[in-house]
Amino acid sequence: MTSPSPPQDVFLSGLVNDDFVQLPDYKAAGVSEVDFDGLLKTPLRLHEDLKEGCGGQLWPAGMVLSKHLLRQKQVSGSILELGAGGGLVGLAVALAHDTKVHITDQLPMLDLMRKNIELNHLQDKVTASIYDWGSSKPDDIATPDVLLAADCI
Repeated sequence: MTSPSPPQDVFLSGLVNDDFVQLPDYKAAGVSEVDFDGLLKTPLRLHEDLKEGCGGQLWPAGMVLSKHLLRQKQVSGSILELGAGGGLVGLAVALAHDTKVHITDQLPMLDLMRKNIELNHLQDKVTASIYDWGSSKPDDIATPDVLLAADCI
């Protein structure tokens, strides 16, 4: 005996995929502004977009780490952020402190990181590049004084 086929409109509705797994509701792409409860004089502007992966949105651990670093009177030395996604933590540090920051993630996040650097006019302080942890460290990434990572999976 064979099972009846599901109604065709189930697949067309966008509510489930071919494996009958309910699809999540994704946040629409757009620009968010965060000042971390007043810790930044000028709010950080971040374009969020999940089309290239989960790194394209703000996550709670990144917000917590950013607030912690913004409360520090001084953050100095070279800073490298791993798994930056859109660059939340590294960009917040660059806005608040006089230091150079290198934000990294995999190739799908590169355009988003660059877009957010430009949105905040941080081209002189922040560099974005690809760093896939399964590979050797690229030559263009110097050994940092401070290593940051939040919400890395």
